[in-house]
Amino acid sequence: SITGYKNDNTNLAGATNIDISGSYAYVTGGNRVTRVNISTPATMTVTNSLNDATNLKSAQQVVVSGNYAYIAAYDANRVTILDISNPAVAPSITGTVQDKTYLNEPANLSLAGNYLYVGTADTDTSDGKTHMYNHLAIVDVSAPASPVVTGSLLPSNNNGATYWTSDVVEDNGYMLMNYT
Repeated sequence: SITGYKNDNTNLAGATNIDISGSYAYVTGGNRVTRVNISTPATMTVTNSLNDATNLKSAQQVVVSGNYAYIAAYDANRVTILDISNPAVAPSITGTVQDKTYLNEPANLSLAGNYLYVGTADTDTSDGKTHMYNHLAIVDVSAPASPVVTGSLLPSNNNGATYWTSDVVEDNGYMLMNYT
């Protein structure tokens, strides 16, 4: 049975993803990340949010670890790191990395240690046809104020593939794609 729910047409409109840490849920949607207090499920409350049309444009996914939330900003071609250490104040931007080549349309995040594995869904229509070129980019987040793309995997014969998801287990990165 459903214990509770939260409806908020401003802060939760267009929600795309959620990650939970302790008593808080972090929700992405639109150009926003919203923190929701879920300690009492029957009466959840929006604690605060950050709306940023540059660094969070089309926020697709959030992964929370410790004092940071990592956001895939699809239409901004970037990953943004937020400081979420103080629930009493809205999350703030700690660092961001934008890369049109390796972070073009980031859609999925997996965090392992100091590395964020970012699945992208890059669409190229420059020749009048739609081609999908999907990457698995690796971002070093050991210095949250200055994340850096350190590598990328572009699978061979990638054209026509649709990116689905990625994950990291120990030292191995996995990327699930659907070839049509």
